[in-house]
Amino acid sequence: FYDRFVDEYDSPLCCDAQKKIFGRSFDLMDPIEYEEFDDIVWDNIRRRGTGSGAVSKETPIKADILKKILIHADAKGKSMFLIMASGGLRIGELVNLKMEDVDFKSKPTKLTIRYRGLNTVKTKTSRIAFISDETTVALKEWLRIRTASLITASKRCIV
Repeated sequence: FYDRFVDEYDSPLCCDAQKKIFGRSFDLMDPIEYEEFDDIVWDNIRRRGTGSGAVSKETPIKADILKKILIHADAKGKSMFLIMASGGLRIGELVNLKMEDVDFKSKPTKLTIRYRGLNTVKTKTSRIAFISDETTVALKEWLRIRTASLITASKRCIV
């Protein structure tokens, strides 16, 4: 096991003392257990991938978790979360949306996700996304609340 470990994972960063300690710990094992251990370890060890595929497995959000999030979120959080879930937006795309990117006249509501510089979209090209009617209602509610709070703040001169 030690020899295979050194062959595959040896690097200048791994000092000789660590190698000796690691190797000696395996010398103390019973030879029968050692062989079984060797097979088990090498069959189950995760090696670092060299491909360009995703490292983690993505699982879709479950409906009950989505409901819990929406129950506890304020109007802003609810609209943001629904836009990302319904339209398939990334967080960077969401925070870079402008009012001119939202077309409430189209059914369903259309969002234009534009490339606006660094960290705005993944592929540096614009794309179109659509959001559900429920998401549109939540977005309009947030815009109403936001407008009212901006008016109140401007009256207090806290802008």
